Amino acid sequence: MEYLGWFLSVIMGLVMGLIGGGGSIITVPLLVYFYKIEPTKATLASLLVVGSTAIIGIFSAARQGNLRLRESLILQFQVSLESSFQGSFWSQKCQMLFFIGNT
Repeated sequence: MEYLGWFLSVIMGLVMGLIGGGGSIITVPLLVYFYKIEPTKATLASLLVVGSTAIIGIFSAARQGNLRLRESLILQFQVSLESSFQGSFWSQKCQMLFFIGNT
């Protein structure tokens, strides 16, 4: 079973390299089912794997001259700000929707 996990890890790395995203969707089930890691720990490990892959990609793009740092930082700031607002808003709405009247 462990050898199958290693083989699928290589396939996961190739897929992440080819499509450049969505690695967590592949990584978490792989870690949970083949390596028997708890889902919460597998999620953290997935973030580390996908994050480190992204950082390596940033350095590779910068070395090739394909990195537009100013625009990237502006976009990152806007996305972070919007996602924090959306997360806060929908978290409150879902709590009200699911938990009111269930006491």
